Amino acid sequence: MKVDDKLNLWYDHGSAQGGTIIDLVIAMQKAATVSEALTFLKGLNLNTDFVFNDMREKIENQMTTRESSVNIDKIQSLQDSKLLHYLQQRSINIDTARKYLHEIHYSVDDRKYKALGWLNNKGGYHLRSEFFKGCTSQDVSIVKAIDSNRENKICMVYEGMFDFLSHLTLKNEKRFKVDCVILNSLSNLNKAIEWIKENKLTPSLLLDNDIAGQKATSKLLEEFPEAEDFSVTYFDHKDLNDYLKSKNNLKNNFANDVDENRNPEQTNTYRRKR
Repeated sequence: MKVDDKLNLWYDHGSAQGGTIIDLVIAMQKAATVSEALTFLKGLNLNTDFVFNDMREKIENQMTTRESSVNIDKIQSLQDSKLLHYLQQRSINIDTARKYLHEIHYSVDDRKYKALGWLNNKGGYHLRSEFFKGCTSQDVSIVKAIDSNRENKICMVYEGMFDFLSHLTLKNEKRFKVDCVILNSLSNLNKAIEWIKENKLTPSLLLDNDIAGQKATSKLLEEFPEAEDFSVTYFDHKDLNDYLKSKNNLKNNFANDVDENRNPEQTNTYRRKR
């Protein structure tokens, strides 16, 4: 979630929703009206003035404009010790990360920062550090298979870059034999569905186990009847990276559970209805 204290607005990249403090209260407190939301806020005894803005269609554009104010100053290979330490905290294999991530030096309002940079299909970067999550533009990322000429019927679908890198770390590999689709945001789900259909692939799903991730998984299972939901193999963890961090020994069963060579027409042992 991003909060813009200049526009006095919020935007949730996961659900692609945003608005004012009133919109937030209505969403979180299940308030039916603005009046109910105001009553709730008054009960908090806050001394803050709120901006009320019903121009919902302009909210996402406003937030995107603020995101585009990120200026990329330099792109280089991973070297910064703090960023490498952040990857270690996430239990990501550093050599694998270097293949897919860059060290991005960027500035916002004349202030200089560094972050991990993950390239998307628009040529923009999704920026991550221990204290920051943002992007220069929003889109999916497609990572092609080892052999681009190979006839692959399967593709992997991940919610974020750390899930993709976590799976590679778990399998102790640097590339997969199949194409991989990384959403980067659940707001990009329809783009991913369109790409998968255009390429006539069957997805293996490794999305998060929270409510938003489950909804996205359900939609993909509806769109692709032969899809398999592998999130059940880490059902007691929020996501694949959380699962990775909980493991002391990376040579675990999950590395073999997600089979890149499976036949989409075989018995769907993992598919479940949500």
